[in-house]
Formats: sequence, structure tokens, C-alpha cells
Amino acid sequence: MRPIFFFGLIAVSGCSTPDNLPRPVYPPTSAGEVEVVDSIVAGATSIGTLDAYACAEGLLARIDEYGLQAEALLKLKTKAAAIGATSLRKLDYQDVGTFSPCRGRVGVRASAIAYRN
Repeated sequence: MRPIFFFGLIAVSGCSTPDNLPRPVYPPTSAGEVEVVDSIVAGATSIGTLDAYACAEGLLARIDEYGLQAEALLKLKTKAAAIGATSLRKLDYQDVGTFSPCRGRVGVRASAIAYRN
């Protein structure tokens, strides 16, 4: 009985570990202050990689009809501003579908590396 208890305890303790590392803490900025750049300035600090999703309203919608890239970029800038980033580098868009947070609808995933100048 004890081995089963300890095995269960170990299995549960493995579920409580965080899935990402803590990020440096900076005061939040506004989404309007976050800009997409091709290269970073000297002395900029990398905060981490961020991603955001924008999903179409209907199941049969096409991606280009709804400007989902612009919506995903706005959500990405809002996330970056919340953690104190001032710039985003290596912005990438990917079309997503069934196995994404869009749950079967078409959508766009925007990802980038957030920096603090």
C-alpha cells in the first residue's frame, strides 16, 4: 500500500511544476509603445517568446476576409505591453485550424521575441 501512495505522490508532484520559466519583471507599457523591429538596439534585454491567436467567427470563413493577422498582432502587442516589452522581433504568422485554440475554425497565430529597450 505504501508504494502505491508514494507513486501517486510523485505523479501528482510532477503536475505542479511550472511549464515556463519566470520572466524578468518590468513595469507594463502600452500596446501603442510596442513596435515591431528588424534589429534590436544595443543593450536591449530579451524577455521571452510570445504568441497570440486570432480566430475567425464562423466555421467556413476564410482567413483573408477578416484581417486576422492585424488582430493577432494587436493581441501580441497587448501581451508584450503587459510584461513591459517595448519591441518585438522576428514576427511570424502561421495559419492554424482544427487543433489550435481556435477549436476547428480557421485562424492565425502570431509569434515574436519580446525585448525591453
